[in-house]
Amino acid sequence: MGARSEIGQHLLPMLRDAGWQVRAISSRPPQGVGVAGIDWYRRDVAAQAFPQTRAWIFIAPIWIVPDWFDRMKAGGAHRVVAVSSTSVTTKTDSSTDAERRTVARLTQGETALRDWAQAQGVGWTVLRPTLIWGGGSDKNISDIARVARRLGFLPMPGGGRGLRQPIHTADVAAACAGALHSDTASGHSYDIPGGETLSYAEMARRACIAATGRARLLRLPVWSARAAIRAGRRLKGNTHWTPDMIDRINRDMVFDAAPAKRDLGHSPRGFAPVHSDVRRDVVRGER
Repeated sequence: MGARSEIGQHLLPMLRDAGWQVRAISSRPPQGVGVAGIDWYRRDVAAQAFPQTRAWIFIAPIWIVPDWFDRMKAGGAHRVVAVSSTSVTTKTDSSTDAERRTVARLTQGETALRDWAQAQGVGWTVLRPTLIWGGGSDKNISDIARVARRLGFLPMPGGGRGLRQPIHTADVAAACAGALHSDTASGHSYDIPGGETLSYAEMARRACIAATGRARLLRLPVWSARAAIRAGRRLKGNTHWTPDMIDRINRDMVFDAAPAKRDLGHSPRGFAPVHSDVRRDVVRGER
């Protein structure tokens, strides 16, 4: 289960408890389906088989939203909330083809939703979370912990001075619900950072303690770390690590939470991971 699925596990009961008739669409039934107020439909559900639904929240990658335009129109949609990413601004200068493609897809998805919604008279909101954590299903904090577990220490190129604002999956879900309930949020995009600003090194230290009970950070020159990453990408399971990630470790990635707090009631928690917030294979030390 990925971080987006984890967001859904928080969001579904949140909406149900707020009085919504909740319909979840995914490739497999999410947890909690079958209880009152939550129904499940397969991702390939035909437009004519799906009930009239006026409000939609997309926690799947935003670039799939255009695939649903016809079904939303047929269902009488009047409000759409979609989750994007702050990567649209933090990775625009990446030298890695895959990262540039991701930025392009995020940007295209946001633009397509905005243009379609405006043409249809549908209210839209785009949410851009920062680094997501929580539940052990992310590829951020869990990856940090896995490296520390395997090596017995965590390499920290350049000291990890860059500032971060990690956001918990439950707080992303709460922002989605807040956007749905806010008329003010219609027609706007929001950055949704976590509730604490801390250095990458401190974030990594807390992740390591959550996974292993200790934290050993080893400062390395940036050039040597970049070379190690290039070599490590040839190893199974390390293909998503890039030299650009090393450069970003020492770059501030800080976003203004004030608009989301004002319009969505965004009130995220600080960064305090526990044992369950890293992947199970990290906790057990499996490789």
